[in-house]
Amino acid sequence: MAYRQIAACAALSARLGNTVSVKREDRQPIHSFKLRGAYNKMTALSAEELARGVICASAGNHAQGVALGAQRLGVRAVIVMPRFTPGVKVERTRGFGAEVVLHGDTLEEARAARVAAEGRFDSQLLPVPTEADLSRHPPLFSLPHTRARRD
Repeated sequence: MAYRQIAACAALSARLGNTVSVKREDRQPIHSFKLRGAYNKMTALSAEELARGVICASAGNHAQGVALGAQRLGVRAVIVMPRFTPGVKVERTRGFGAEVVLHGDTLEEARAARVAAEGRFDSQLLPVPTEADLSRHPPLFSLPHTRARRD
């Protein structure tokens, strides 16, 4: 974690009478907490499952989170996106090394194509993380990080 991602919350600190800092997940490479959810789901897979690669359907940040997580883990990622997905999202997802398949006019059609493609690509399905998934892996930083920031 880069220290620049920790931000002081002056108003909340004053209100609570204590120092409050937050980890700014909007400053991650994909500007979203979706990287944390996708990466945690991938690291929870067995080595055998992960070696098969991952596949998901998404038109946005989850796609980029899966792509970047797979890139960091050195595994193949196939992302099925609807044809209407903005070019910048498609290119950013490809830029993280994912194979992008454009299919359908809606996210539902892309999801249906993903289900059909799972067997063809022999990849592990990686759905969008739920709130419960994210609460099991909250963004954390420790007291040494806050001390290091003040130095």
